[in-house]
Amino acid sequence: MRLDFNVLWIEDQLDSVLAYRSKIERTIRNDGFKLQTEFAISVAKAKKLLGAEIFGDHIDLILMDYDLGVAPMGDEGLVVVRKIFGYKDIIFYSADVAGLLKKVAEKKIQGIFCSTRDDLPDTVEGVCCGRVALRDGLVTRSIQPFQFITKKVFSPSPNRVFFYLNGNG
Repeated sequence: MRLDFNVLWIEDQLDSVLAYRSKIERTIRNDGFKLQTEFAISVAKAKKLLGAEIFGDHIDLILMDYDLGVAPMGDEGLVVVRKIFGYKDIIFYSADVAGLLKKVAEKKIQGIFCSTRDDLPDTVEGVCCGRVALRDGLVTRSIQPFQFITKKVFSPSPNRVFFYLNGNG
């Protein structure tokens, strides 16, 4: 049985991320999944894809670039995407992680992972791999020790940051 791992990738410069996609594909394949990627070049295109029930229900991860070239920028898109999917994993990336964190905090969007573009494959691995992967009622990978997960995902490295804003600001 082949299990798909579906990613919505919101990026306006597709050629600049193809090498990263290949690295992510290898990582996902090592966990027994086949990477399926749908690219959207704008927030409007992403919103249209996410609105389609047959596609939206099967999204496992959303990757979103900050600089989408035309308005709205990625931080505005995060608001739209989070409103549609309140509990999907989203990785927001750009050259400046600290700047992303500030934008996410200003928008008060919860549960967003931030990364630099260069560290995107490692961030995807930290967010998605090495945890229980439940799919169609099957456990496809056993969980690794919790300490490993917290070290990998929540490490103090500025390149792998999880930002969570609680209701108290």
